[in-house]
Amino acid sequence: MSQEEIFINNLFVRIQNLMPSFNKAQFKVAEYFLNNREELKHLKIKQLALNCDVSEATITRFIRKIGFSSFQNFKYAIIKVDSSSRESVGGVDDLDKLNTEDPVDSLISRVKNEYISDIQMTLKNLDTREILNAIEAIKSAKGINFFCVGTSCIAAKNSYLRFYRAGIKTCVYNDPAEMGIAASLSKKGDVAIGLSYSGKTEVVNIAMRISKKNGSTTIAVTGPGRSPLIKMADIKISSQYEELDDYLLTSYARLSQIIIMDILYTGVAEQNYEKSVQSIQKISSNAIEILHH
Repeated sequence: MSQEEIFINNLFVRIQNLMPSFNKAQFKVAEYFLNNREELKHLKIKQLALNCDVSEATITRFIRKIGFSSFQNFKYAIIKVDSSSRESVGGVDDLDKLNTEDPVDSLISRVKNEYISDIQMTLKNLDTREILNAIEAIKSAKGINFFCVGTSCIAAKNSYLRFYRAGIKTCVYNDPAEMGIAASLSKKGDVAIGLSYSGKTEVVNIAMRISKKNGSTTIAVTGPGRSPLIKMADIKISSQYEELDDYLLTSYARLSQIIIMDILYTGVAEQNYEKSVQSIQKISSNAIEILHH
């Protein structure tokens, strides 16, 4: 048995094991998947939703819950197991354009589709009013403090460099002791940005709480749900309203934070256009001089 066949067999076992956790609509989809395994590779998402008597959104949520970033990736996986059936499958969302014999092509396509899905999912659920509130707060801030741990530091560090180059004083803190010092010295006019997808990272939440007590505007960049971080923040920016498996979650959380912070940076830079351009030009000129020595 090939690795692909083992994977798909395990997938259907996984669906069976997840049955108790599905809601009513997802349970209907799961039953259809288990009872019509061979038909799945021939169906488009619209027809599958009709067959299950659920919405297309329910199919998409179900697909993500069982470990795929999109319905297209799920179809690709089950079709690849029986490559001889590909000739008879019509309208498979551009799957015929992929070279299934090349594992690198498969890998690139899979990662590409996952990133596209993550971007679309992030943008779909953003609250534009909170985005505008965050841009306004950052634009007039005396300084910005990022509080983060783990992979959230990637988005924070990326944003720190961009805001700093645009002339906005910015610092990133991921050490608990440094967070405590920075939060204690924060004041009115500063902005504290807490990045935590779960919203339950205690050291981040404590630093944000102290910053808010000292008069700083607090911005939460987090995931769904009423987490401690989202509850305390003045400005609440959350993403991803659908459940993801653990192995997809870390990648999604990191990318969604980068996207959100890039949106905020672009908004601030556009509103402070002249200042931002002057600062970037000055830094670029000086950096070249330093590097030449």
